[in-house]
Amino acid sequence: MVRFYKRKTTRGHYGLENLEVALAEVKAGKMSKNKAEQMYGVPRKTLSRHLKGMVAKPGQLGRFTSVLGTDFEKVLVQHALTLQKRMFGLTTLDMRKLAFDVAEALKISHPFKNHKAGKEWLQSFL
Repeated sequence: MVRFYKRKTTRGHYGLENLEVALAEVKAGKMSKNKAEQMYGVPRKTLSRHLKGMVAKPGQLGRFTSVLGTDFEKVLVQHALTLQKRMFGLTTLDMRKLAFDVAEALKISHPFKNHKAGKEWLQSFL
């Protein structure tokens, strides 16, 4: 990931909720792809790709995915919140080390170096 990347396009700004609703409407036959594009702002080509099953995961915008997976990151958030409730808050460095340790323990391939996750990963995670 590029450090301090600034997005230059509006690709995907329609949101996952609008995509899911538009797909459901088109699949049910309640509206055409053109009408769904106008109502929900989801491009017609995107709807076609999702309807044909050419996208691995709904809402995935490209080849980039989260390093540890969204389910795993949700568990990591719950763990951090549990620690916070027990008055043992994590610093940013602790969180980065925890992510590295868990990825190593579960043998998940990752781009982390120096026994901790990068600052960019943490920023994206937060």
